[in-house]
Amino acid sequence: MLQIRKDRAFGVASIIAIGALNFGDQFALTPNYTLIEKEFGISHAEMGLVGSCFMSTFAISLLIFGYLADKYSRKKLLLTGTTIWSVLSIATYFVTSYNQLLVVRTVGGIGMGCLMPIAYSMIADWYPPKERGKVFGWFGVILGAGGGIFTTLAAFTGTSLGWRYIFKWIGIIGIILVVILIFFLKDPKKGEIEPEFKKLVEEGIFEYKYTITWKDVKEIFKKHSNVYIILQSIPGCIPWGAIGVWGLQYLVLEQGMIIPVASTFFGIMGIGSAIGSIVAGYVGDWVDKHYGASKRLALVQMCILAGMLTLIIMLRIDLPKFPMSSFKLLSINDWILFYRVLFTNWKFVMVCVLYSISMFFHAFSGPNMYAIVQDVNLPEVRGTVNALNNLTDYGGKAIGPYIGGLLAMNFGTLRNALTFSTLFWIPCVVIYSAAIFTIDKDEKKTREILRKRAEEKF
Repeated sequence: MLQIRKDRAFGVASIIAIGALNFGDQFALTPNYTLIEKEFGISHAEMGLVGSCFMSTFAISLLIFGYLADKYSRKKLLLTGTTIWSVLSIATYFVTSYNQLLVVRTVGGIGMGCLMPIAYSMIADWYPPKERGKVFGWFGVILGAGGGIFTTLAAFTGTSLGWRYIFKWIGIIGIILVVILIFFLKDPKKGEIEPEFKKLVEEGIFEYKYTITWKDVKEIFKKHSNVYIILQSIPGCIPWGAIGVWGLQYLVLEQGMIIPVASTFFGIMGIGSAIGSIVAGYVGDWVDKHYGASKRLALVQMCILAGMLTLIIMLRIDLPKFPMSSFKLLSINDWILFYRVLFTNWKFVMVCVLYSISMFFHAFSGPNMYAIVQDVNLPEVRGTVNALNNLTDYGGKAIGPYIGGLLAMNFGTLRNALTFSTLFWIPCVVIYSAAIFTIDKDEKKTREILRKRAEEKF
């Protein structure tokens, strides 16, 4: 058990490092769309096609890597995928035409899908049930922070060193990590952390021989909890897609903010979400340990609804139109004075607080949902189930911007569009309600199968 703890400390740190680079690569183009369009003389639609093709191959690779992770060495698959996108990231630095950029980013998406299904599966084999939520909470926060750092670097280096610059270093660091981890990263044995196998591990006779089959894939969908959790991500992530694309535009166009001030809101969102994610993992583990998985899911439902209502209230508040022109904003002192004016206005402070509270509540979903997924599924299918969950997550986020745009056209303002977009969290909660009646039974069935395997010593 001591060896497992040593391996997992290095392993989780390694996955987080790869994940930060992975997320950074995914979003490093976004701040520099205008520069790329100008250089290659392309339209918004052609630039959008790059992102669409990237996300298409990314989605396909999620399923491929998720399934393969349940059959073969997760370490080898993780490092293979990381090598692919790292090499293609370096190749992005050398593109000289739009067509080259399109091909490089499309192929690079193939490797991107290695991270999430494999990372969650490996973490589940390093940490026992009832402790996974807190790790997933920290994991999500650090990944988001890492991605944010690289995205910010891309924005700052884009105008001075060129939009390609950041990709060279993401790729080089990725390759260096792969070389190091070839020698030092250890793939945890599937199932060895499960309490049913504790005695076998201590006796040194543990060997988990089960790998996924096509029959097991069918069984995934026969387990009702899986179906409900996978499906809820589609409506549940539509608001995030809408907020991600139209939220900043709403603050600038309809609340009269300049972009740096509008970005302050997204920074506050990140702080609230980070704190919520960490708290969610610990609280969720405690609730699960004392009251069961169904109560853990009920906690998630209440937090989603609380976050939705808080966000709706925030969206209905009109902010004062600050005289932006009276501030030159040329020096640090100018910015300090400007933000002092903002944060002494009670409406601005209220909106910031409500936004942060909303993101805090919504952060309860991610770590607890993934913890439940690991607990109700056998070790040999977790990679595939994780991939399916990530696929519907990204599906909802992909639909969100389009739905937000349609709502804006029909309801006249981005404020109304975002308000109505949040209502998609209601069907998300309804689908979760169905899972409440199946989760405890599905988890019990999984534990019974593991106990039986332990008794038979495989």
